[in-house]
Amino acid sequence: MKTRILFCFIVFALAPGLKKAGAYSINVTKPLSSNANLANLTISSGTLTPAFAAGTQSYTDTVSNATASVTVTPTTADVNATVTVNGAAVTSGTASSSIALAVGFNQIKTVVTAQNGTVKTYFITVTRLLSSNADLSSLTISSGTLAPTFGSATVSYTASVTNATTSVKVTPTTSDATAKIKVNGTQIASGNPSQSIALSTGANTISVVVTAQDGTVKTYTVTVTRALSSNANLSGLTISSGTLTPAFATGTTSYTDTVTNATTSVTVTPTTSDVNATVTVNGTTVTSGSPSAAITLPLGPTLIKTIVTAQDGTVKSYFITVTRPKSSNANLSNLAISSGTLTPVFASGTLSYTASVTYATISIHVTPTVSDATATVTVNGTGVASGTASAAISLNTGANTITTVVTAQDGTMQTYTMVITRVSSVANLSNLVISSGTLTPAFATATTTYTASVTNATTSITVTPTTSDGAATVTVNGTLVTSGTPSGALPLAVGANTIKTVGIAQDGTQKSYFVTVTRAASSNANLSNLTISAGTLTPSFATATTSYTASVTNATTSIKVTPTTSDATATVTVNSTTVASGTASSSQALATGANTISVVVTAQDGTMQTYTIVVTRALSSNANLANFTISSGTLTPAFATATQSYTAIVTNATTSITVTPTTSDATATVTVNGTTVTSGSASGPLALIVGVNTITTKVTAQDGITVKTYTLSVTRSGSASNYTWTGSGANPNWSNNANWSPSSGHPLLGDTVTIGTTANLPTVDVSSACSSLTISGTTTITLAATLNVSNAVNLNAPLTVSGAAGNFTTNSLAVNSGGTLTNSRIFTVSSGNISLAASTNINNLAAGTFNATGTPVISLLTSSTITNAGTFNISAATVNMGNSTFINNASGGTFTVNGGSTIDFATNSATSAYILCRHFRLRLYC
Repeated sequence: MKTRILFCFIVFALAPGLKKAGAYSINVTKPLSSNANLANLTISSGTLTPAFAAGTQSYTDTVSNATASVTVTPTTADVNATVTVNGAAVTSGTASSSIALAVGFNQIKTVVTAQNGTVKTYFITVTRLLSSNADLSSLTISSGTLAPTFGSATVSYTASVTNATTSVKVTPTTSDATAKIKVNGTQIASGNPSQSIALSTGANTISVVVTAQDGTVKTYTVTVTRALSSNANLSGLTISSGTLTPAFATGTTSYTDTVTNATTSVTVTPTTSDVNATVTVNGTTVTSGSPSAAITLPLGPTLIKTIVTAQDGTVKSYFITVTRPKSSNANLSNLAISSGTLTPVFASGTLSYTASVTYATISIHVTPTVSDATATVTVNGTGVASGTASAAISLNTGANTITTVVTAQDGTMQTYTMVITRVSSVANLSNLVISSGTLTPAFATATTTYTASVTNATTSITVTPTTSDGAATVTVNGTLVTSGTPSGALPLAVGANTIKTVGIAQDGTQKSYFVTVTRAASSNANLSNLTISAGTLTPSFATATTSYTASVTNATTSIKVTPTTSDATATVTVNSTTVASGTASSSQALATGANTISVVVTAQDGTMQTYTIVVTRALSSNANLANFTISSGTLTPAFATATQSYTAIVTNATTSITVTPTTSDATATVTVNGTTVTSGSASGPLALIVGVNTITTKVTAQDGITVKTYTLSVTRSGSASNYTWTGSGANPNWSNNANWSPSSGHPLLGDTVTIGTTANLPTVDVSSACSSLTISGTTTITLAATLNVSNAVNLNAPLTVSGAAGNFTTNSLAVNSGGTLTNSRIFTVSSGNISLAASTNINNLAAGTFNATGTPVISLLTSSTITNAGTFNISAATVNMGNSTFINNASGGTFTVNGGSTIDFATNSATSAYILCRHFRLRLYC
């Protein structure tokens, strides 16, 4: 601190040479204090260890868990010193604000700053002890009442509940929030109910263990006594056979049941309402829900007694009276005969059977076996012991009926019937007739082999066999036929067909007769239909007409013929190539003019017939070009067959041009400016004047009638000129000479163009070109066609490129001071460099596409910007970003850098370059 003191001296003239009295200023500097000591340091709880001393900077203190905060009172040794506690300023000698204490270690930092800035730090480490509180503040139970009433210090309790209470929940609440609780070993949150605790009858001990924060443990015990059950009811009672009447109900104790005679025993399944109850059936203990042992049922009523004893000794009895009636079973378990086989195989429920025996069998025995031993049985009215054979029963030739009658214990009767047939062995035929042709030799019973002949038209035949024995059966080619009636139609193939007729005697004896029927081959060489894939047959097809004509267009270069034969056995060829009937032939090539197609049909027997079709193919009317190229310049638009008018621009040095037309149809002819040219070959040189030159290409189709003309306007540039836009014309079109100075023409390839500030700004109405373009005033160029600047575009003022069609192409682009570029069309820098002067910008709008191709160098000088909301493509380029430059890819924009491009950022500590890519749409391919 500096103190300025003014001293005033009065000087007397005591001696020669002394000066006169005057006033002087003297600056006196007093040094600042460097004392950063504390004179005292106290804490609101606990005791500092060691005791405070100014030179001791580290202390400890221990407080109880109940101490949640402390204050610190620092007193500085120097009144000019300042002090902070944990970063907060404190007045020397006064307490700090409360400092919260976590459980465990807490460091308090006191910083003293002397007058001259010297700093000294004191540390107090305060240890807050863990809680030892393991008390509960509350304990409740979901059923019953705790005895005694809950108190934190009481740890043992009892409670009583009814037998219906099968579980309880315990809700303990800790006195200290940091303590943990387990109920029967399962941890729960303080104040929340435990899980349900199952109660057995009698005493159930529930332990509640509280663990304090420091590990202190305290256990509370609740003994819950659940009363014994007095429930002696059944919840279910079933019987293994029959149905209880009435239906079971817990309160109903008497039931009846009727079973069949076949039921000789039953079981009873009682289910207790209470799992603790016990149950007996006819005095024998049974597990609830399980069947009793089998209870024997004599004929008549049987009483079954079920007794339930509750857990507390209460008893309840249930009664079932089961009635078993006499047997009504009049079934046989088996039925056998001494000869032959029963059909069907015996089954108790089947009452009717048949069997066949040989003629030699004159009698038979029947052995019936009853299903129920109490039943009796007779055969043809005579009693027979079950399981033993009857007396012999005589058999007549033919059918013999035998009845077996079974009488059940209760008088029920059932009759089984058998028809036994004693059979014949005669398998002869008495006659054999065919529906077409004549048997050779004439039929005789003893003759078994015959022949017959039929025409090709006979495609099937029937056979009528007649058996000598009415009991015999007969088959024709394996199919059963009624004796004396015709068989089904038997198909005949061309040639020999053998028909086998078998007589089958009643005893199975067989005799075979054979007829060989020979069907003649077909001579049908007709077609039933004839169609072609293009054109129409004249006259319309008819089987008997063999000559036809048809006409097709020139576009039809081939045709298919589909012949269908009247007879499936005939074969057919089309121009000597075999074709399946009803399917198309291979494609038959058609020359222009008449083409003869022969269809030859060969019948099964070799008969042949030829059908002839003369197809006339018309001459071509195709007068299109498939391609059109020129030796200099570029066609606009690109060639398309349907487009007949084109333009092209060539340099002044191009004095002639050739064109190469290629016809779509090889038969068409072509002329260029009246001179015939071979399709696909170049014309002779066509001289070009400066300005517009019209070249006419005429294509004549093969038919000599159809002609199509393609027109090319070639503009040959004059010698290089300098044009300045004036906008003086009636319209703002680029091709309007009145808009330019000089007004004798408009810019062409090789010319230089300057556009300044004018009222009417240019519209590129036709494809145009120039050598260079300089913008010296704010300008908008509207594109309705393509503008090609072969060298450089120099922007000394803002340029906007817009429009509905056409592209803007230049070799290089320079955005100079004062210039900007705003683009909403397709703007392409083809191979040269792009430079942005300081504080200039390129703004590519959402509708715009900006292409930088052909290894350019893109230079952004200080504070220049490229902003893209559309599509911005950089290919094989080097981008040099100067200080404070910015490439901003706006929302929705796609900024693509690929093809081995590099981006170099300026390295300057004061400025920087940025690339901002929103929505991660920037793609860098390096």
